[in-house]
Amino acid sequence: MAVSLTLVMKINTRIEDTACVYFGNSGDLFTCHENIIHCWSPQGTMTASVASPIHGTINCIQQSPTCPNTFVYAVQNAVVFCDNRKWSSPVHTLTCNKDEINEVSFHPSGKYVCAGDDSGEVKVMDIDDKKLFQTLSGEHDNICSTAVFSVTKQWELFSGGLDCKLLRWNFSIGRLVGATVVPKDLDEGGNCTVNPPFVYSVAAFPTGTDNHILACALGNGAVALYSLREKKAAKYVTSSQLHSSSAVRVGHVRRSSTDLLVSGGNDGRVVVSRVDCKDRRFTITDTVSISHDSKINWLTVSKECCVCVADQTDFVSIYQIQ
Repeated sequence: MAVSLTLVMKINTRIEDTACVYFGNSGDLFTCHENIIHCWSPQGTMTASVASPIHGTINCIQQSPTCPNTFVYAVQNAVVFCDNRKWSSPVHTLTCNKDEINEVSFHPSGKYVCAGDDSGEVKVMDIDDKKLFQTLSGEHDNICSTAVFSVTKQWELFSGGLDCKLLRWNFSIGRLVGATVVPKDLDEGGNCTVNPPFVYSVAAFPTGTDNHILACALGNGAVALYSLREKKAAKYVTSSQLHSSSAVRVGHVRRSSTDLLVSGGNDGRVVVSRVDCKDRRFTITDTVSISHDSKINWLTVSKECCVCVADQTDFVSIYQIQ
């Protein structure tokens, strides 16, 4: 099944350099600019504008998968918990991290939030108890750029960083399960850029034949797949050189029965590719690449197969996967 990517909307945020974007569960869009969050309807109308009480760039925002009124966002070393019925008054704030947070993520149960920061640590916070639950530290030698929970195993979490490491954790006891160092010559075709394979972004998803797959956006421009069939470190499966410069974000969406990856890079390109599996052998095929004409800061994918791209201009762009 071939795929295509069509631009359907551009929203003028009137603020340059959008740090991150996020599609909510109901299709609403959230854009973050410095310490301001803008909320947009699916039709592109601004419905709210909220200033964080903490000065600094909001690097990530997420909605609870189980409580649709609950949001969290990361600013400096703080995780701010909000109710979208009263944005101006945060419910509470946790400053468990040592350094600036790069990404926050909800556990599928909605009970925990994880936050990876510039010190290389990942903090796991208990939402119900409003306190730190676990610290995952001592393994990343550089910035932790991404941290996400497993979608199939209750106590698993994955982190990646600028040390080129992909780590697998049991966060219930704060123990490392396995570590994978991404090699410089990852791409089978030998076409990787000279940039190190920093792990900038990770998307976790289940498949029909393999319990869990991780897609990683790498600093050398490749998007790589890792299997979690083994009990320890993630095992390399395949990769594709999708970008001519660093791939900074990767997302996953399931369209009909097909797994699709969406990646964005410093080369200003948005790429949609298909993940195929036959006899437990994975391939990345049917790649569609379009020029976005600006360096990409962030992208997010909705369950309706819409892709929102944030860049260094004052516009955010929404594409439809068809």
